[in-house]
Order: sequence, then C-alpha cells, then structure tokens
Amino acid sequence: MKKILTALLFVWAFAAHAQTLLRTMEGVTEYRLGNGLQVLLAPNDLQPRTYVNVVIKAGSAVEGFGEGGMAHLLEHLVFKGTPTTRDAMKAFTERSLSFNGTTSLDRTNYFASMNPDKETLHWYLGWQADAVTNSFISKADLDKEMTVVRNEFERAGSSSDGAVWEARMALAFPNHGYGRPTIGNRSDIENVSIERLQAFYKTWYRPDNMVLVVTGRFDVASTLAHIQTVFGILKNPAHPIPTIYTREPVQDGVRESIIRRVGTEVATLIGWRGAPRAHRDDAVLDVIAHSLANEGGGRFKTEIEKLAIGTQVSVSHPSMLQYGAFNASLRVKDATKLDEVQALLLKHIAAIAQSGVTAEELQQAQNIAVTSYEESKRTAEGVGSSLAESAAGGDWRLGFWYQGNMRSVTIADTMRAAKAYLVEANRVRVSFIPEASPVRAPDTAPIDLQNYVAQSDVPPAATQLERFQPSMAEIAKRTRRFDLKGGAKLALLARPAAGDAIQ
Repeated sequence: MKKILTALLFVWAFAAHAQTLLRTMEGVTEYRLGNGLQVLLAPNDLQPRTYVNVVIKAGSAVEGFGEGGMAHLLEHLVFKGTPTTRDAMKAFTERSLSFNGTTSLDRTNYFASMNPDKETLHWYLGWQADAVTNSFISKADLDKEMTVVRNEFERAGSSSDGAVWEARMALAFPNHGYGRPTIGNRSDIENVSIERLQAFYKTWYRPDNMVLVVTGRFDVASTLAHIQTVFGILKNPAHPIPTIYTREPVQDGVRESIIRRVGTEVATLIGWRGAPRAHRDDAVLDVIAHSLANEGGGRFKTEIEKLAIGTQVSVSHPSMLQYGAFNASLRVKDATKLDEVQALLLKHIAAIAQSGVTAEELQQAQNIAVTSYEESKRTAEGVGSSLAESAAGGDWRLGFWYQGNMRSVTIADTMRAAKAYLVEANRVRVSFIPEASPVRAPDTAPIDLQNYVAQSDVPPAATQLERFQPSMAEIAKRTRRFDLKGGAKLALLARPAAGDAIQ
C-alpha cells in the first residue's frame, strides 16, 4: 500500500507540472509547463549546431526610479555563479560553448550555441534553470562588475551615434521606459544597492515570465523530458507579474535637441513614433523606409549623395513591444545644411503621402524581407534568435506573421501610413554638432544639509510681532479718523506687519 501511495503521489506531482502541447507552426512546437514556462522547440537534423536561448520578458523599460541600467547590470551578475556552478565561465569553456547574454528595452536573454551533444545540451539547460532562479547576485560580485558596466557606459557615452539615439528616444518617450537608455546612467550604476538588484531579480526572473527556445539538431523527446526535469520544478513568487501600464501621450508638436560635444562629424537624426512589432503597419513603415534609403540607393539617399551634402544615409523602422521608431539618420558635411537635409527628407515623405511608393520600390522591399527571412532559417542560431526576439516583441509567431503582412502591403497602405505617422506633430530631430571647447554648467553635487546648517551663522532672532485680533472692537480702537477739506473722510488702520509692509 505504501508503494502504491508513493507511486500515485509521483504521478500526481508529475501531472501537476507536466507540459502541455499548445500548437505547431512552420516546424516550431510550443509547449507550456505547469509553472507557466513557455517552451519552443524547432528541431532540424540538417543543422550542424544546437542553439538554446532563454528570454526574460523584462528589459530596461521596466526599471524604476534610481534603477537606470539595472536590467543590464543584473545580466552580468547572472553569469557570476550559483551554489552548484560557482564558475560558469570556466564550465562554458570546458564544454566549448559559444555563449552570451544581452539586454534590450523589452527583454534580457541568455543563449549558447554548441555542438549537437546530448550531455552538453542537458548540462546547459540545467545551468540556465539554475541561473535564472539561484544566482548569487552578491554584493562582492556587484562591486566588481559595476566597474565593467561603467566602462561600457563610458564607451557608449563617447559615441556620437549613441548620444544621438539616446536623445532621440528621450524626446519621443519622456514618460515611457523607452525614453531611458538601456545602459543606464552613471549615478545609478555606481550606487544601486544589492538589495534592489536582488528584488528586481526575484520580481522578473520567474518561469511564467520566461520563454525557452531550443533549435537545431537535438532529440526532441529527451530534450523535452530534461526541460521538464530542470525547469518544471521552478516555482513562481506569490505575487503576480507587475503590470506595465504607462503609455506615452500622443505627441503634439515638433521636438528638437542639439548636442554640442567634442567630435569630428556633424550627425543628425529625424524621427517619428511608429508602430509596435505586432501591428500590421510595422511592415508598411518598413516599405517606406526602404524606399527612402537602402543598400542599393533609395530616393532620399540618392539625392543626398548626388548633392554631396551627406554620407552614411540610413532609414529604418525598428519596432518594439509597445512602440516603433521610424528614423532617418546621416552624417552631414556642414552644420549649416541641417535644415536643407530635413527639407529634402520631408519633400520625399510628402510625395509618398501623396502618391505612395512605386511598384518597383514595393516589390524590392517585399523581396528583401522574404530573402532575409529565408537566410535566417539557414542556421540554428538564426532561427532561435528570431523566435526569441519575436517572443520578446509579444508573440513568437510575429516573425511568421510579419511575412504575411509584408506580402499584403499595398501602395495605398504606404500613402495612408505616411499621412498617419510621418506628420509634423509627431516629429523629433536630434543634431550632433562637434565643438572644440564646449562650455558646460557646473554639476552641483548634493549638499550635506546637516553639515551646512552646523557651519552656518545663526541668524538673529526674528522680531516678535504684536498680536492683532481682527475683531470689530480692535479695529475701532486702532482706527484713526480724519475729516479732509472738501468733506472727504479718511480712516487709517495701524496694524503690525512682517517687514513693515502691507500689500
């Protein structure tokens, strides 16, 4: 009877955490574990490698006050070990793993590519399950890694492209988390407490907020069973996943920023808020961007190069979970030409709003999208990273749906989108103008108020004012009355007042 009860308890426990097959689409099968973990398996025995990517659906956009750069800093700390794997880097090297982790606005991910070996795959899956729930996230590691992240911050700060991009996003998203740079800011990187990092880790690193992707050459049955073993036992916190409710109000006028720093080239970026990744207009805006500038030319790029007023012309529409960002950027040879550059861009956009892109431009954009999609499927890494980014953008099937959206784009769609999104009230412009000796205001450090008060001279005691009761009797007693020549009467009421003045 005891053996039977034990077996029944085992079956019940396994059933409570067993995976559920949800759907299959274009060679990808989606499962959901009992704890909410989403699992995507895309086996392909023709691939020479196996690729694994775990996505945490939390990036810099969910950071709060005083937490700038926390998601990226935490990404570094996750590699610093767990009680069962104290030196993850050494373990990766011993198994010849090609690994990394990255942080963006909407997600943090950890991934590795490896030779198709069952033991190596199972070990790495076990490490991922362990790392996302049991990493040390210690003060000692924070103190060491903070300087590494600060160096990254300083390198990013010295880049004109990085400065322009950060200013562009801050202009378009002053309220939303997209307006803060993923790398963070120096003061938060240097001063964030380990307790806040640990709280961030426990809040967002949870099975029901993760997507696990495995692609390439691997055995499905044994891999799924092992995922169930190492990930299925993970538990979610008692509190639900925080709801992100901040929305950016619709922009109601042109916003502009000028950056003056030491540099060598004038750069400018003109942008508009676009469509999120799950929106059908994501593909439409990509077509418009392609018509303006692409590797083979484009209307705007061709004219800029013909007039020899700029170089490195690029137009794109990167899309995120909640918004998109349509951008035209270039190097400008002369800062006095910035307005001319903008006028040329607006002229071409107005033409698209009036007549749409040409049939040839539309066909080219659609062909490139199809070609890029097919090329991404040639490697396990390409398939896996595409699925991971789509999952971070809202749904792992977005990459597939995008192809259908792109094929259905019409010339009329480009006219409609240009009129809807690329309007003056939605526009931002950032210009980077090199300056040999920029003049800066001082950075006022916080004042130690206790010390300040202790060292200050004690002011003289304030004069004690006579009490004045505004009653009828008191007013009558204090009032002096005069009869003026001509019959006019004058009444003066004397009363105490601070500073000997009454308004």
